[in-house]
Amino acid sequence: MVEIGAPMFGPWKPPGDDPRFLGVRLLILGESHYAETGEKYSPAELKEFTREIVMRWGAEAEGYQRFFANVYRTFNEEPAGHADDAFRAFWNSVYFYNYVQELVRGGARVRPSGAAFANSAAAFHWVLDDIKPEAVVVVGQTTWDLMSEGNAERLPEVEVGLGAVWRYRYAGGKCYVAHTHHPAKTGYAAAEWRPRVRQFLTWVCEQRP
Repeated sequence: MVEIGAPMFGPWKPPGDDPRFLGVRLLILGESHYAETGEKYSPAELKEFTREIVMRWGAEAEGYQRFFANVYRTFNEEPAGHADDAFRAFWNSVYFYNYVQELVRGGARVRPSGAAFANSAAAFHWVLDDIKPEAVVVVGQTTWDLMSEGNAERLPEVEVGLGAVWRYRYAGGKCYVAHTHHPAKTGYAAAEWRPRVRQFLTWVCEQRP
C-alpha cells in the first residue's frame, strides 16, 4: 500500500536507533535524480533509488563520485577517500533525500522544472514528519530557492555562518534549515563551506532546551 504523501524515492536512513553527526540528527537535502530518456523503473525500484545510490557511492562506496566526495569534504575536517572507513562512517551517520520527486530525463545538465519542485512539496513534509531531523542542510541554491516554505518561518538574522536560517515545524518537533551551493557545481570549494556548515550545526545544538 502506498501511503498518502509518501515520496516516490524513499530517503536514505543510516543504521542505528538514533544516528547523528556531530551530535545532530542531520538530513542532507539534495535536488534530483537523473535518468536517460527511455529508461524505465518499477515503483518498487524507484522507492529504493536513493538508498541504493547512497549505498553505492557513500555508505559502502565502490568508487569516487564527485557529489558524494564534495559533500563529505564539506562536513568533515579530516580528509578521506571513498575507500576509507571515515568516509563510509560519515554516510552511515546522516540522512539523505532528494527534493524533486520525479526522474529528470536527459542527464545532469537538464534542470528540473518549477512544476517538479512544486509537486514535490507534500513528499518533503512527509519526510520531515518521518525522519524528524534537528538540522537540514540543503546542498544547492536552486533547491533552496524553490523548496516548500510550508510550516516554516525565516528567523531573524543570526550569525551561524550559512546566512539565512529557516525553522520548519513537523509532527512532534522542529528543525533548522540552511544551505550551501551545489557540491557538484564547477568551482565548488568544500573548504570554504566547511567552517560555515560546522558552525551552523554547533548553533543547532545550542538551540536545544
